[in-house]
Amino acid sequence: MWQILMDDDGEASVAVGAEEARRAAALRPLVQAYLKGTGSLESGINDAVWELGVSRATVWRWIKRLAEEGGRTSALAPRKRGRPAGTTLISGKVESVIEDHLRRYFLRRERPSLSRVVIEIRSACWQ
Repeated sequence: MWQILMDDDGEASVAVGAEEARRAAALRPLVQAYLKGTGSLESGINDAVWELGVSRATVWRWIKRLAEEGGRTSALAPRKRGRPAGTTLISGKVESVIEDHLRRYFLRRERPSLSRVVIEIRSACWQ
């Protein structure tokens, strides 16, 4: 079951599931105590672990996420794992060397083996 949340502006912002709403309801008192910095959260954390069926680390992660997101239920929606789209691990120069060598040597009718092209790319990158 999904619901549409309304912003203060009256605009529909995020669709969240019933599970995220249940989690948020259980965690909001802990988030408020966390933000105020008053008292020990240990008994509340233990209750949340039991009620939600997740680890202590997950409860703490959700508390911090809710605090950062201003208590929005959508903060508890599952997130995609891995690197964000568009993240690069190699420099633009290396990327252009790879692209150039693939076009020049590998994307031809008669081409060398892929392992040979990899050796050539590696050599060009070291230079």
